[in-house]
Amino acid sequence: RLQGVDGVKVDSQATLEGIAAGLGGRVEMMKSYREALEGSIQTQFNGALINCMSCSSEMLYSALNSTITRSSTDFWPDKPESHGLHLYVNAQVSLWFGEFVHPDWDMFQSGHPMGAYHAAGRAVGGCPVYVSDKPNAHDFELLAKLVMPDGSVLRCLNPGRPTLDCLFHDPTREAVLLKIFNQNATTGVLGVFNARYAEEGALPEASEPVTGSISPTDIHGMEGDLFAVYAHNAGTIVLLADQEAMNVTLSQLEHEVFTFAPVDGGVAALGLADMLNSGGALISVGWGTEEEYQVAILGGGRLLVWSEDAPTGVYTDEEEIEFDYDEETRLLQIDVPIASVTLVTISYE
Repeated sequence: RLQGVDGVKVDSQATLEGIAAGLGGRVEMMKSYREALEGSIQTQFNGALINCMSCSSEMLYSALNSTITRSSTDFWPDKPESHGLHLYVNAQVSLWFGEFVHPDWDMFQSGHPMGAYHAAGRAVGGCPVYVSDKPNAHDFELLAKLVMPDGSVLRCLNPGRPTLDCLFHDPTREAVLLKIFNQNATTGVLGVFNARYAEEGALPEASEPVTGSISPTDIHGMEGDLFAVYAHNAGTIVLLADQEAMNVTLSQLEHEVFTFAPVDGGVAALGLADMLNSGGALISVGWGTEEEYQVAILGGGRLLVWSEDAPTGVYTDEEEIEFDYDEETRLLQIDVPIASVTLVTISYE
């Protein structure tokens, strides 16, 4: 800790199973190991521990103080067939033990050609975000889509989980899109991935684009009758009714992140356009009065709002700010000044 280290990640924990013979058995050995490890980390690093390679039952049920546990296969930068598998495994494992430990989707390299693919996975994963870039090889523009100016992460409320329609499929082998859903305080978010990779000698169709559908029903527990849906990469907004679906086609190892915002009185706040989890910046939204819609937002930047009608003015702390409204798309864009929290009032007087 005196050297500036504020936490540790302990690897290969599940290997204790293979060396427990003659030492009381794997369960008793894991109990003793966990007590010693967590006691030491509690004393030296205030409990800041990431458990790694530890998806054995005896470890999971012994995580009494440290609840962050890696849920994935490794990030293999030189194995293109591994990237879709990495997100698929994280989502599947998070579905199970995300109920009692906090999944860690592992490190990735932001400067890697697949960096944006992995960043999108972390944006919907509800997990810690950390990278293993070589010195001077970071993609800071990409990292800025995950991390706010103050260093905080726009983390979803829950572990990212697969949607029902892909839960019992293998998107790494079948022509099925991997869809991972999560929720924020006021919005839903859906990461959609083509997780297939055509290895050498594979059938030609394995490299073909995959088509699937997205719907508000993909986000379990989200309520509303009509939703504004923002596609981060495409930069487009559409409206979907609660049971309505739209098709999405992705080429090999492509991805898209969709934000779903319920329409309330003709308005739906979508969040910060430049963040992968745009809706994660929204603290609260709603009508303060019959003529004023209010958005409490973290940080700042380009705020997107779908608005059936053009507003008469936009204000922050009683001060009027400029906005842009597109009559055709009904998209309202507001440049919110950088601050820890800003209350934006959209007036329709």
